[in-house]
Amino acid sequence: MERRPRRRFWKLQVGSPRWLAASRSHAEVWREQLGTQGRRFLRGLGAHGITASRVVNDEGYLRARYLCLVRIEGDLVVPGPANVIQQILGAERTRYDVAISYAGEDRQLGRALYEGLHGRGIKVFFAEAETDWLWGQDLYQVLPNLYAQEAGTVLVLCTTHYCAKHWTRVEYDAVRTSHGDRIVLLSVDGKLPDDWPYGHVYLPGTSENLVRAVDLIALRVRGGIVEGP
Repeated sequence: MERRPRRRFWKLQVGSPRWLAASRSHAEVWREQLGTQGRRFLRGLGAHGITASRVVNDEGYLRARYLCLVRIEGDLVVPGPANVIQQILGAERTRYDVAISYAGEDRQLGRALYEGLHGRGIKVFFAEAETDWLWGQDLYQVLPNLYAQEAGTVLVLCTTHYCAKHWTRVEYDAVRTSHGDRIVLLSVDGKLPDDWPYGHVYLPGTSENLVRAVDLIALRVRGGIVEGP
């Protein structure tokens, strides 16, 4: 009687070369299934986790948990395998941590925020500080690529001047249509873009928020969790 050959099942050890190769091949699938909300949740989760009750109904959390990319420890939601998450989010590494989008009339405020962020070691694109590099460039190519692809967070200083300018609209449209979740908006004088999504959170331009903005953006860039009021 002829014996049927035994089927071999490979047990992959987490972190092994074979496991890493398999996870790399699935990274794009995971990215797609996570969607914008899931990837944003993982970027902001931080190494120490977040209280589960705060995110129990969060769409990004639900997607990440379904894919086993987070786990529950006591009353905390903490990140899953760091190697996998790094591969999923690794493609999103950018040239700048933050790019500031502002109108020329609001340059002084933009400069203050730039100096505050730059002083914390955060890589910031601020047009005034990049004049030598921008000189001679085709802005129709440079600006959309920079704001949409090369900045992890885009800080929009929204004012009446901002909404009326051509080049600020080029910057805003570029990131809104490709990575809208990267926009953080500071409504300096109460003005919002006409197509700002209803329900999306922004900061009013109070004197307190102008001071807090640097702290909040630094937390976002470094993967921290911003506690609510």
